[in-house]
Amino acid sequence: MKKTPSELKQELASVIDPAIAKVLIDSYLEMQQRYYAGDWKPSELDGGQFCEAVARAIYEIDTGVTTTLGVGDLCNLLKAKKGVPPPIHQLQEKDREHFCRNLQAIYNFRNDRGVAHISVTDGHNANQMDAALIVGTVKWLFGEFLRLAQKLDRKEVVALIESIIQLEHPLIHELDGQPQIMHTGLSIGEEILFLLQHSPQGRATKDQFRKWIPNATPQGVNMAVMRLQTARQVRLTDSGEIAITPLGQKRLIQDIMPKVADADAITAPISTQARRSNATRRKTGSRTKKAPALVGATRIK
Repeated sequence: MKKTPSELKQELASVIDPAIAKVLIDSYLEMQQRYYAGDWKPSELDGGQFCEAVARAIYEIDTGVTTTLGVGDLCNLLKAKKGVPPPIHQLQEKDREHFCRNLQAIYNFRNDRGVAHISVTDGHNANQMDAALIVGTVKWLFGEFLRLAQKLDRKEVVALIESIIQLEHPLIHELDGQPQIMHTGLSIGEEILFLLQHSPQGRATKDQFRKWIPNATPQGVNMAVMRLQTARQVRLTDSGEIAITPLGQKRLIQDIMPKVADADAITAPISTQARRSNATRRKTGSRTKKAPALVGATRIK
């Protein structure tokens, strides 16, 4: 069951507000793309907008009513058994309860970790562990929403979500657990940094690089690793793996990712160019919001 994001937006627009459907899909895709690229803060910020959109979407599925209420108020209404609006629920009590538990947990967590608000006391900032928790939970919320909204079974939901990610993801494609960079204009060393950042542990072996990088020879991989070591962008572990360093991460985010975005924008559709151009804007410190703002949204503190 393969669908493009545009097709899914059109389908969801028949059961929820089209503007919410657009924010829901766009924020989910953007979060996934930024996370896989190792850009933690934008992925966490998009997670908050997704939570606001999916709360309103699930409320509309449950009651048939559109709203601008925030996450906390909506979850209180969704979990109410009786005696307060809405008097009639379309979704099962357990489905509503589990959905709201995960939604409130991840929304509160994100707001408390120094990403959405200024934090001067606890020292938290955007990082891979926090982003992994947010992205994983958001993926469950997205799948559960699709299951409830479209009455799909879980296998159909998984296939649908994976097809959307693969169609929209401009950087890395996963097949049978094997990642491959989709951009063809990178050097072996640049691909190695991308693949290391993509790896959950930030490390891999030379043999893995030879499998993951098309047409890479052992000599080419060895030479690329030596150059990265000289630049202090990777280092060897005691077990012989290659690990990315903070200098390698800095080069990837500041130099390589914007180069990929600029090259892809030459042939990309206009809407895709606008989305990817944020990578370039990070060089100058400017920031944009790609998905439309949710009017009346509130944050739980």
